[in-house]
Amino acid sequence: MGITLRSTMDLIIAQIAIDNNLLLLHNDKDFIEIAHVIPDLRLL
Repeated sequence: MGITLRSTMDLIIAQIAIDNNLLLLHNDKDFIEIAHVIPDLRLL
C-alpha cells in the first residue's frame, strides 16, 4: 500500500493484537496507518 512505518516494534505489537483479537490502546500515528491497511487491527 506504500506506507512507511518508523518502527518494526509497532508491527510486532500490531500483529500480537490482531492474533489475539485485542483492542489496542495507543498514542502512535503508525497504528492508524496500519489499521487503514489491515482492518482487523482494532484501535481505541
